[in-house]
Amino acid sequence: MRKQFQQISILALAVVFLAGCGAAVNPQEQLATKIMASMDDVANIFSTIKDEKSAEAAKVRLEALSSTMNSLTEQAKKLGDPSPELKAKLEAQMEAKAKVMQDKMMEFAKVAMTNPKIMEIIGPVMQKMGSPK
Repeated sequence: MRKQFQQISILALAVVFLAGCGAAVNPQEQLATKIMASMDDVANIFSTIKDEKSAEAAKVRLEALSSTMNSLTEQAKKLGDPSPELKAKLEAQMEAKAKVMQDKMMEFAKVAMTNPKIMEIIGPVMQKMGSPK
C-alpha cells in the first residue's frame, strides 16, 4: 500500500515538475493550476474513505479523476520542461502540497489497515493512478 502511495506521489510530482506552477499566466502555469487542483481532489477523496460504502463512492470519483490526470499528464509532456525560475518556484509550492497530500493519505492508510476490504475496493484504482501510460 505504501508503494502505491509513493507511485501516486511520484506521478503527481513528475507531472507538476513538467508543467510548472504559479499564477495562471502561460500555458504551463495554467496546466499546473489544473494539476494542483487534481492533486487536492485526490487527497480530498481519499480523506472521505471511512468504510466500504465510502470506498465504493470514492472509487468511482477516483476513476474519473484518473482519466483527467492522465490527460493532464499528456498535456504536460507536450509542453516540456518549465524554465529554471518556474521550476524553483514550483519546488517551494510543491513542498507544502506534498505535505498536505501525504497527511491525508496517511489518514486513509490508517483506515484501510483496519478494514482490508477497503483496499480490495480502492487498490485497483490506486494502481491505475500510479501507473502513467
